[in-house]
Amino acid sequence: MIRPTNLIVLLIFEIIWGQDKVVSSNQNSGHSNVIRNYYSNGELKEEGKKIGISKIGLWTYWKQDGTRHITENYIDGKKHGLQISWYDNGKKSIENEYKRGLKNGVFTAWYENGNKKQTGQFINDLKSGMMSYWYDTGTIWMRENYKMGKKHGTMTGWYKNGQKSIEQNWNNNKKNGYHVMWYGNGMKKEEGYLKDGKEVGEWSYFKENGDLDRVLDH
Repeated sequence: MIRPTNLIVLLIFEIIWGQDKVVSSNQNSGHSNVIRNYYSNGELKEEGKKIGISKIGLWTYWKQDGTRHITENYIDGKKHGLQISWYDNGKKSIENEYKRGLKNGVFTAWYENGNKKQTGQFINDLKSGMMSYWYDTGTIWMRENYKMGKKHGTMTGWYKNGQKSIEQNWNNNKKNGYHVMWYGNGMKKEEGYLKDGKEVGEWSYFKENGDLDRVLDH
């Protein structure tokens, strides 16, 4: 016979997890409880420890087919330490480092084929320093710099063939300074200067064969 208190617990879990029929298994481990929640098909959905309502230590999450999805660490209910997620094929998709609930440290993302997609660093949840991006083929796509979460410094982009596509400068999240773009064949496409995101002065535009097309004064 199901006690009223147990029935209430099950109903609460069903509301929280939507359509999933969830069973929770709590095991007392000193002052903490081991929490296990399950999908309606019996597969384990998540496992970890709590003190009261706060998550602590390692938590692991699985998809409904039983494949591992995410692992992350907690202190006093806040993410703290390494977080890793995986694709369905078992390859890593993202690695994050957290400190007391905020992203702090190296961030890395991969494509499903295993090639690197993005790397960078966060300080207190804000992008900091260089962020690099790649095409799924493994060739570099873009590099940009950040300061306190805002674009600041040189941004450079490349075509898949390795030719440079763009180079421009940023200051406090606005385009400032020299700007130049190239065609995929390496010929210059346009160049000029920007101030607070707006074109200023003389801008030159070129045809794909390298001939000057037009000059505009802003």
